[in-house]
Amino acid sequence: PSTEPPADEPARPPDQDVSYGITNRLPLFPGHPVTVSFSINNDSETVAKRVKLKVEGFVGQISAVHVPASGFSIKPGAVAIAPMDFEKFVLKGTLPSDIPSDVYLGKVVVVADHHLEIPVRLVVGPPTP
Repeated sequence: PSTEPPADEPARPPDQDVSYGITNRLPLFPGHPVTVSFSINNDSETVAKRVKLKVEGFVGQISAVHVPASGFSIKPGAVAIAPMDFEKFVLKGTLPSDIPSDVYLGKVVVVADHHLEIPVRLVVGPPTP
């Protein structure tokens, strides 16, 4: 079978799989807290997967405003995931009060037997009165 994308679909580099990622489901606003949960699976039937997670900063898709990673964390930051199990994680932080409405793109880096980058998309609405 051909690995070429159909003619009407743009080609994507193989390392840019957009089939997974983290995004907020509840509205986010400048100056407000962020709490977004996600999980990571361990598909091994025999070996626990030890993982450490860290947040990299965010950049506004339209405004290009940078939001530093220092205002965010992942809980738990490190854990061993049992074989054929999953672990729930929470991205927590507070958005700066002076950022514009935008979609902020960043990533969570997972360090295990290899590095994995999970795209993060935070949709931030206009400031609340």
